[in-house]
Amino acid sequence: MNIAIVDDDFEFHKTLRAILAGHSFFGTIKDYYSGHDFLCACDAGSFDVVFLDVEMPGADGLNVAEQMRRKAMKSIVVFVTNHSETVFQAFGLNVISFVEKSKAETSLPPVLNQITTLKDSHKTYTFELKNNGIINLQSGDILFCEMSLRKLYLFTSSGKKHILRESLLSKIYAYINSSSFQYANRSCFVNIKKIRLLESDRLYLSDYPEPIYISRGKYKDIKHIYLDWLSSI
Repeated sequence: MNIAIVDDDFEFHKTLRAILAGHSFFGTIKDYYSGHDFLCACDAGSFDVVFLDVEMPGADGLNVAEQMRRKAMKSIVVFVTNHSETVFQAFGLNVISFVEKSKAETSLPPVLNQITTLKDSHKTYTFELKNNGIINLQSGDILFCEMSLRKLYLFTSSGKKHILRESLLSKIYAYINSSSFQYANRSCFVNIKKIRLLESDRLYLSDYPEPIYISRGKYKDIKHIYLDWLSSI
């Protein structure tokens, strides 16, 4: 994920980078200290997410947002501000929130979860099947992937089970590359957003009746990510 931080406050750049790193929000981050520099460097497809300071000298955040609209940028925009009473217009952009700088450590994590959900919902994956066919699935179509009897199975929300050509579970996990998917045990990873019931040693997924067992060392991570996601919806 390509991320831009546009803010004239050097210290806030450090703060925001630390929050992003602590949240496992992966991506390439570029720093811009004025709206002018950002606008000169970017084009319509440059960034997935832009953290944009409302109060900057010169081209402030609202002016930059207007220029982004004119460039037809599809970036997700999060306004940051020093003032809780700040009112802004979205200018037809994909603005999902604004964050008060003094409260960033507590208010930003739910916004990051929301961004991840938005980005994941539009991702499409292509899988090669054992029978030489292919299948295209969006993130929300995938329930879990499991290695069983030397075959790699992909289970979908439509109730289908596909045998994949790939023989290594780790390669499929790396290909999906999303925090929404986590290992429940060494033979299976699941879509966290499909969990309907979580217990200490097993979980149940929507559209799938059987339990999936959780390794002792995996429960804490799954619970943390699952609760983070629930708090963002």
